[in-house]
Amino acid sequence: MTGQDKRRFEVLERREVWRGFFRAEALKIRHECFSGGEVECARELWFQRRAVAVLPYDPRHDRVLLVEQFRTGAMEHPEGPWVLEAVAGMVDGDDGLEETARRETMEEAGLNLWQLEEVGVFLSSPGCTTERVHTFIGLADLPAEGSVFGLQQESEDILTHILSFDQAMAGLENRRILGVTALVGLQALALRRDRYRQQVGAG
Repeated sequence: MTGQDKRRFEVLERREVWRGFFRAEALKIRHECFSGGEVECARELWFQRRAVAVLPYDPRHDRVLLVEQFRTGAMEHPEGPWVLEAVAGMVDGDDGLEETARRETMEEAGLNLWQLEEVGVFLSSPGCTTERVHTFIGLADLPAEGSVFGLQQESEDILTHILSFDQAMAGLENRRILGVTALVGLQALALRRDRYRQQVGAG
């Protein structure tokens, strides 16, 4: 981390190459090298709005909710394009992070959260996208079984899964759970789980 603010970079050229739901630019960049001197490189960059990810957790019954949906970027992966993730969505306009987190949790899982805590922020793939994801754990009373949710106008088809904490952590271990939002949320929950359970008298 030392000296990071002293290193310089310069965008030499930028050209918009796509504008749709996202926007993309082709860039030529010059930046300083760790070993001294400079290097020029060509890069492509996807511009995305800030996003939130929410892991709903029921501390009384020690279980979590994950969502499963079709993901185009996973079509060629051996595990297939249906991915287990945390609830997630992008921030619209002037909406706040917590407002977005609660809205997305209702749309994707039909849940009202009775407590929401931001537990981290991560850059999803900084080599090619601006996306910055704020991660939350949302305490809620979870149903015993999952169901289907999603907004029809956004072509969403989302299946919720209710897992015990141990089942979810086993899913990380055996690589059944690959969505980074779920991975970050579950690791953050592992650090806070005892506190949440003590809070409701279950620990």
